Parts: sequence; structure tokens; C-alpha cells
Amino acid sequence: VAAVIVSMNAEVGQVVEKGAVLARLDARDSALALDRAAAAKASAKARLGLAEAQLRRARELKEKNFISQEALNHRETEVAVVAADARAARAALDTARRNLDKCILRAPFRAIVRARSGQVGELAGIGTALYTLLDADRLEIAAQVPARDAEQLAQVKDIAFVGQDGRHAVSLIRISPAIERAARTR
Repeated sequence: VAAVIVSMNAEVGQVVEKGAVLARLDARDSALALDRAAAAKASAKARLGLAEAQLRRARELKEKNFISQEALNHRETEVAVVAADARAARAALDTARRNLDKCILRAPFRAIVRARSGQVGELAGIGTALYTLLDADRLEIAAQVPARDAEQLAQVKDIAFVGQDGRHAVSLIRISPAIERAARTR
């Protein structure tokens, strides 16, 4: 949804648990839209009840030949139209609920915050990325390997990443067939 950012709760490098609130957007407009949709649904429900009661009465009168078939057809059509309006009102209410829910951004998985793009007070447009997340439970390393060594790497059983914090066992997921021409790596 498009709304002003009211809070940003995670910082770059922070590990956040699945479901943690990352950011909140101003929900007032979405809450008002939800209220309007709820009122429209209630109105449609009331109109449908009246149209159904009128149709029942029209059927009773038709059995006694007090109204024409055309008048009965009119009542049946009215019920169908109002029922469609009621379905549209329910869908609008569901949409408004979803939009209100979108005002609270939650971590979709246990993640490491890689980048924070939004700031409190900014307008977040539809589809605006506020955070870049990395799945904390599925970390991957991308490495450039000399093309001549790539085939042999696939046969190695014990591969490790050695960094400042020590040695970490890793497993090979894939070797890209694409060759970086300048460096002659894969």
C-alpha cells in the first residue's frame, strides 16, 4: 500500500525472526477504507434481505395471479443484481482488510537485514522495497573459480569457506556454465 512510514524496526546486519515487525506504515487511510467497505457490505446485505423478501412475496402473489410474470421476473433480476453487489461488497471488505494488514511489514522468514531503504516520514509507494533480506537459514556463497578448475571442484568432498571468524564447511549447490570472459572464471 502507499503510506507514510511511521517506524523502521530493524537495522542492517541484524538477525530478525520470522514474523518480527520490520516496519509500520500509517494505517489511518486503510482503516477508513475498511470502515467504508464494512458499511457498504452491511448496506448490500440489508438490500439483499429486502429484495429476497420482495421476491418471496411476488412468488406468493404470482401463484394467486395477482401479479404478472414480468413483475416476478423483475423481482428475480433485482435479487440477482443485489446479490452480485453483496459479493462485490464482501470482496471490497476483504481487500480493505488485506490492505490494512499490509501496513505492518513482517519478516517472512528468519533473516539477516542486508539493506534498509526506507526512513521514517518517507512515503512508501506500492511495491517500494523497504528492506533487503537474506534467509538466515539458507546462506549461500558465490565464488568465482578459474574455468579450468570448475570441473574438478564438482568432485571435491570437503569444501570450506575460511573467513575472519574461522573455517565453515560448505556444500556445492551448482556451478554455472557461464564463463566470465575477462577473468576466465565460472
